[in-house]
Amino acid sequence: GRALKRIRRRMARGEYGDVHRLVVQTFMSKRVMLEKEAMELVKSSARKFPDCGVAEPKTANELAAFFQSVNKEIGDGGVGYAKLARLGIEDPKAPKASAEDREASKGPDIYWGLQSVKDDIKDKKGELAKLMDSKQYSDAELFLFKLILEELCTVGGRGKEGLLDYNDGINLYSKVQPKALKPESSQYCIDRLVAEGWLNTIVDRKGRNNKHTSERLTLGVRSMIDLQLFVSDTWPKEELCCVWQHNWLFKWIPAPAGGGLAAETDDEEDADQGNAGEDDAVGGGGQQGIEGGKYADKSQE
Repeated sequence: GRALKRIRRRMARGEYGDVHRLVVQTFMSKRVMLEKEAMELVKSSARKFPDCGVAEPKTANELAAFFQSVNKEIGDGGVGYAKLARLGIEDPKAPKASAEDREASKGPDIYWGLQSVKDDIKDKKGELAKLMDSKQYSDAELFLFKLILEELCTVGGRGKEGLLDYNDGINLYSKVQPKALKPESSQYCIDRLVAEGWLNTIVDRKGRNNKHTSERLTLGVRSMIDLQLFVSDTWPKEELCCVWQHNWLFKWIPAPAGGGLAAETDDEEDADQGNAGEDDAVGGGGQQGIEGGKYADKSQE
């Protein structure tokens, strides 16, 4: 009857349905995925529920349009849980997923992930726990994580260009307040943060470099997406050694030869301004969402 026709018309317009729900459930489990993986997820979900009338996306723009419809349901205008955000990472030190990715890489690595839409992200007691949407960490473990973020993301930290010695991270246990963690508890917490994508470990190409190990901690993609506002609101811009250009392209600010960490040069800033229109269109991952954005399409590479 008429009701069935109305339902079919809604499905034909691509409104929120089983395809969208399956995609959201997958992101709730994986949290972050490469753009090409997200593209395949939407395509396979559309094939699984053909009656929903969702067209399989063929370009990054079409993928973004699909995620925009998801965000209307789960984001600020909907249930207020999170939104799917796009992130580019420009980091020559970051390991590629495969040899094929190394060959195909012609720009920043592109990811999509869930980003909290909670309004209040100031540095208050328990706020990091609320932002991380996890009850699995104690107050002491969250304090340790914030110490690691400070070491990695600020000029005064020991994490140079986003790399912190793994053992140095563990040894931050003694600075945890109001009561220090035990070393084994600190290591267990860090390993869990790595397993859940908040942190990542890589092998320093420079080797041990007078350290006990060549293993280094760095930000995980999940933190780059979901903790952008937390980092930006917790530390002043001039104290940060990382930047989210145009709210979507993550970069570490390199250290000059004379020591310390440099802000972007005037030439770089001018170049950024010249590319601002392009980047704003390409971006859509940061805090401004994906509304109306157009994307540089790496999905077909």
